[in-house]
Amino acid sequence: MQLHDPTCSCFLHQYMFAQGTSKVPSDYHWWCAVSTIAACVANRVWAFKGAERIQPNLYTLLIGPSGIGKGSAIKEALRLINGIEGINPIPGKITGPFLMDYLSGRHAAKGAPPNLIYLVCEELAFSFTEGQQARDLVKTLVALYGGNVGDMPFYDGTRTGGLIAMKRACINFLAGTTEEWLVQALPSDTVAGGFSRRIVAVDREHTDVEQLAYPVYPKERDSILATLKARCVRLTQLEGEMYVTADAVLRYEEWFYERPKLEDLDPLLHPWWSTQDELAYKLAMLFALAYYEDRQEMTITGTDMVHAWQQTQEMKDHVLRAIRHTFADKESKDIAWARYFFEMRGRCTDRLWQQNCSARHILSERRGQLEETLMGAGEIRWYLTRDSRSVKWWEWMGHRKMFLGGKIIPPESGATVEVTGVLLPAAGS
Repeated sequence: MQLHDPTCSCFLHQYMFAQGTSKVPSDYHWWCAVSTIAACVANRVWAFKGAERIQPNLYTLLIGPSGIGKGSAIKEALRLINGIEGINPIPGKITGPFLMDYLSGRHAAKGAPPNLIYLVCEELAFSFTEGQQARDLVKTLVALYGGNVGDMPFYDGTRTGGLIAMKRACINFLAGTTEEWLVQALPSDTVAGGFSRRIVAVDREHTDVEQLAYPVYPKERDSILATLKARCVRLTQLEGEMYVTADAVLRYEEWFYERPKLEDLDPLLHPWWSTQDELAYKLAMLFALAYYEDRQEMTITGTDMVHAWQQTQEMKDHVLRAIRHTFADKESKDIAWARYFFEMRGRCTDRLWQQNCSARHILSERRGQLEETLMGAGEIRWYLTRDSRSVKWWEWMGHRKMFLGGKIIPPESGATVEVTGVLLPAAGS
């Protein structure tokens, strides 16, 4: 993870700089910071997309293997907003009916806004029980994602529980999960439908970065976090409509008509594609609010809009992978993951490949089967460096896509490599 420019006053850049260097993927920290801004403003600010009123709440899902740092990133965000009124974070386990009761004011904590909630789950499977209860909770999140229509309450009525009304309800959601627990926690039919249309999916794998015994923080960390906490307080006090500049409208329209067509996408992405424009507006609002201290006005610029739609374009592969995780059986998921692993890296050492397999509980026999499958398909090959160490490398041979955060790891410059008995020059020689 790279330190960000400490001279930039943007909330997101300051937050990232304060996180220093650690094993946690920088994208996890970035999206936790974006989620924090969303939780601070909730539905107190809004923008109009035509006649449609958009509120900047987000459902953010950090996906990755155990130990990669999902929980660490989430805890950093929670520490920043701890004790700030008007955010109402609820970490832990919750059900759909309780969530509706809470938002109606029945169980709201003393002094907390009953219509707002920041639902935080360090591990999704712990907070989402399986089966019908999981379906009920997902359906509740889907139903309340866009908030209420004007001042009209959202009602839920049962014969035994009576009628409850949720007025101006707003949910922000932040969770971490492994691929395996994602499958256990969320039924595939709920993910592929309404829920997938509403998530920001951030999917990462272990990389070969040096494992530090402790995170390395900048000396200004405490003062930066104190400043950010004060900025969070000011964000909770903002209220009203955000102004969308003419340039922002123009950039949005350019992107909307030039983005990939529905027929060019995987069918599993069709629900998400239909609401991608709404997500772009939400992100543009949040990126604009990250610069509020400088601008002192709630204005969405063309730059904010460009940044927003770029993020949605980069996100679609991660959303698609999240949906596929919930459908695939164990064998298919392992093959899909192995293919993604090699494709993202281009080249990697056999040691790194084995470490990532171990993190996913893939034993040597199964690892060999995956290698044979991908080599048989002509998608990967292995070679040895002809030097004193004779290191084994894997190389992706299939079509290469661009992955956000992807990294190609070449062999040592000048080394000679051997591929199934044939000597070849190493990359860079």
